Amino acid sequence: MGSKLGFLLSLIFLVQVLAYSGDMYSLQVIHADLDAVALQAGYQISRSNGLTKEIETFVFDSAKAQIKALSTEAYFGAEYRFVVYKDYSPMIVSSQPMVVSVTREAILGYQQ
Repeated sequence: MGSKLGFLLSLIFLVQVLAYSGDMYSLQVIHADLDAVALQAGYQISRSNGLTKEIETFVFDSAKAQIKALSTEAYFGAEYRFVVYKDYSPMIVSSQPMVVSVTREAILGYQQ
């Protein structure tokens, strides 16, 4: 009887660990996806000298995320800071939705 009860109690902890691991994996996948999209968006921002509607559409279509400019300066050679972010509803890490974000910089007018 005691071993069966112990087994049932250990299953409760196992489910919590699996949910936590699932949250960590999901956060890592979302962050990697946002990082890749932010890299491409930074290249496009550099070529177009600022944030445009086409870049916002690209970010939303690629990662279902939003992009927001943090810099107000938009002249040739300026460092243009922006953030790409997405909401995530975790299973066990938090009881409220989380915002996963990636902040990057692009130099306006720099083309490779």
